[in-house]
Amino acid sequence: ETAAFSQNLKQIIRLAPAFEKLPPEQREVLDLLCTKIARVLVGNNKEKDHWADIAGYAKLGEEACD
Repeated sequence: ETAAFSQNLKQIIRLAPAFEKLPPEQREVLDLLCTKIARVLVGNNKEKDHWADIAGYAKLGEEACD
C-alpha cells in the first residue's frame, strides 16, 4: 500500500512542466520525499525518523541549488 501510494505521488510530480529541467539530484530528492511522505500517510505518522529524513532530503535539495 505504501509503495503504491509513493508511486502515485511520483507520477504526479513527473507531470510538472519543470520536472525534466531539474538536476538529477533534485529529482532524486523528490523521489525520496515521496517515499517518506507515503510512509507518514500510510504508515506511522508518529515515527520521528520519517520527519527527520524529510528535513534531511529537503536540505539536500537546497544544496543542489548551488
